[in-house]
Amino acid sequence: MTNSDPIGLWLAASVATGVTAHVALAVRDRRTYRRLRDAYVGAVSAAHETGAADALVRAQELHREFMRTTPPGWLTGLGARFKTALVLCAAAGVAVMVATGRLPPIVAGLSVLFAIGLRRILLATALLLALFAAISVLTPPRSTERAPAAHLSARSHAANAAARAR
Repeated sequence: MTNSDPIGLWLAASVATGVTAHVALAVRDRRTYRRLRDAYVGAVSAAHETGAADALVRAQELHREFMRTTPPGWLTGLGARFKTALVLCAAAGVAVMVATGRLPPIVAGLSVLFAIGLRRILLATALLLALFAAISVLTPPRSTERAPAAHLSARSHAANAAARAR
């Protein structure tokens, strides 16, 4: 994993986590709605059959609860769950990179400050920028061949002197 792209990994993990969490929570919400609907139908039919006061009260309680709920859709809440996954995966990615020694611990501290001080919409962007800047600073340059500084300065001084002589 030496040539891995941390930003690409973060985005892929965020998408996978967000979609997985959304599907799991959507299934749970739909199952809960179905149970409430079945309980309401059962209470109404029991109230019609028996006419007992407790059955009518139970039917009225479930009626209030059922009318306040909306049938859950498959896309309801997808954006919010995706934003949460972006933030959680960014925090987990920074923690893993600090633990493996790719980032200094100060980056984790700065990430926490960003998380506390910035609005939620800007949080993922700020963490991404901090991660990118830290990686850019800490990774060694790819090219190890450089011109000697003395050679460059002598050439520039000679060019300046020639320009002044004219």
